[in-house]
Amino acid sequence: MPDLLTNRRMERSDRISDALAFQLKASAKRAGFSSLVLADDAGLVVASAGNRALSEYLAAISPKLAAGLKTWHGRVYTNRGRVRLSVAPIRFDNSLLYLSATEGSGTAIPRELFCSGRGVVRILSN
Repeated sequence: MPDLLTNRRMERSDRISDALAFQLKASAKRAGFSSLVLADDAGLVVASAGNRALSEYLAAISPKLAAGLKTWHGRVYTNRGRVRLSVAPIRFDNSLLYLSATEGSGTAIPRELFCSGRGVVRILSN
């Protein structure tokens, strides 16, 4: 774990887009997510870690799956076949964002989505 902490601390940026990408990359690695995507309420990618085409697809469906501010867990069909997906809504100011994670280590999923969501809000608040 020291390597991950050291790498994350070295990968910092004053640019919000880079900081969000570093945050998602570190969270994905900790939880074993194959993709982790931050989407806006229009279904557009804000930041991602993982395959770009898959990230765009996940961003597009996330607002529909996590409607009503409820976390959603299930399976979806993608161009890579059927994958396990978790979507967590994040309220920031007057808008909604969505964190979508594919695969991952069972019990680490909700914890890492929560921690990553806090990191996203912290970055966006600066």
